[in-house]
Amino acid sequence: MDTTVRDNLIFIAIGILGCISIALTPSCQRRYAEVIDTRGTAAAPVIELSIASSRSAAAKEEMTAVYEADWEEDYLVNVSIEKNGCSAELRTCNESIASVERMGSGSGWLVSANAPGETELVLSITDPEGHIFEYTYTFVVFGHIRLDAVWDQPFGFAGFEVSQYELAETLQADMYISCKLTGWASGDSLNVETIEVEPFNGKIDIDSNTSYPCIIDLDEARQSIWKFKSSDGIPYSERALDMRFIVSLSDPYIVIDGVRADDDLKEPVAYGCTTTATLQQEGIIEHAEKGETVPGVWVNKPQ
Repeated sequence: MDTTVRDNLIFIAIGILGCISIALTPSCQRRYAEVIDTRGTAAAPVIELSIASSRSAAAKEEMTAVYEADWEEDYLVNVSIEKNGCSAELRTCNESIASVERMGSGSGWLVSANAPGETELVLSITDPEGHIFEYTYTFVVFGHIRLDAVWDQPFGFAGFEVSQYELAETLQADMYISCKLTGWASGDSLNVETIEVEPFNGKIDIDSNTSYPCIIDLDEARQSIWKFKSSDGIPYSERALDMRFIVSLSDPYIVIDGVRADDDLKEPVAYGCTTTATLQQEGIIEHAEKGETVPGVWVNKPQ
């Protein structure tokens, strides 16, 4: 064998044996075990996000996964962070629903509820090491209207009016309205006659015309009551009208704050007939996450 080739083979063999020896050395094994990837161990800072209406700043509460706000209200939002050296930013995902404005240089913001609907408010926390964590909250804005029961007794019609209504868009209402008319003779309220009329069940567009007094015709019912007389010959007259409203609005972010009737008013009842009303609203938006705590999500975690 050529001397040069033999020397090269010997050199290669020595190199291979050396690598094997290093690989089996315990100290070398210990050095490799000490190399630990610490990039995935950052913990989200513990925070407390509080919110309060600007009308009653002292009545603040902890903000949870879903917060329900009122249209055209302003809210004060503040964050406290347990870990020192962190910075915070709050942003909205839809300014047409809610806008955010920082208050001064601290960790406080003014959130304005601009329109019925919902959006997300995202709180970003950056810790001293540069880790960024996001806490996402659902901010739900509700508009409000109120109904007033209407009993047009001289003409024998019943219906409703809409108050506290300033929304620009037309609402379509699926409405069920039932009426029970009760009468008795003067001085004899123990002997009564009640007539339940055919209910209204249909759609009504609520727009700039907010008065709908002629939904149900009660003239035939009251004429039937007038035919009754007490044992003393005193004729009956209508004395009480009970109305029931079941309503579903086309906008699930509009809440009906009740229905007013004569029993809610201090004024004397006209024509001696008192109106009472009950309301059941269906279709309002709901969130199962309401009341839950929001976890922080590490958004710039190394991959």
